[in-house]
Amino acid sequence: MAAEKPQQRNQSTGSSAGYIIVAAILVTLIAWVFTGCTGSSSSKTGPVKDSTALVLCKKEAKSEAKYGVETSTLDTDITHEGGNVVITFNNAKIGTAFGSTRTQTLRCEVSGTEGSPKLEEFGAID
Repeated sequence: MAAEKPQQRNQSTGSSAGYIIVAAILVTLIAWVFTGCTGSSSSKTGPVKDSTALVLCKKEAKSEAKYGVETSTLDTDITHEGGNVVITFNNAKIGTAFGSTRTQTLRCEVSGTEGSPKLEEFGAID
C-alpha cells in the first residue's frame, strides 16, 4: 500500500480576498475624509451655525480691541434676527492703554452660509 500524500491547500485565494477587503476599507476611509467626515459634501451650504458665528465674532473682537478683550460664555447671548445670528457679549472686559480693564457690551451680527459666513455688523469698542 502506497502512502498517501497530504493534499496541499491553495492559500492564494484566501489572501487575495483579504487584500481586496483591505483595499475597500482604505478607499472608504479616504472618501470619508475628503467629504469632511460627515458623509456628505453639503455640510457647508446651510445657514451659518451659532458656533461659527461665535468664533467669527470673537476673532473680530480680538482684532478690534487694541489692548485685549475677555468675554465669558455665561455672559454671551446668541439670538437670531431676520435669518442672521446675533452674538451679544455682555460685560466684555476691554483692556486699556494703562493696563486696566473696563466693561462694555459688544454686539456682533453674522449672515451667510456655514461655508461662507459674513460679518454684517460689529459694535464699536469705546
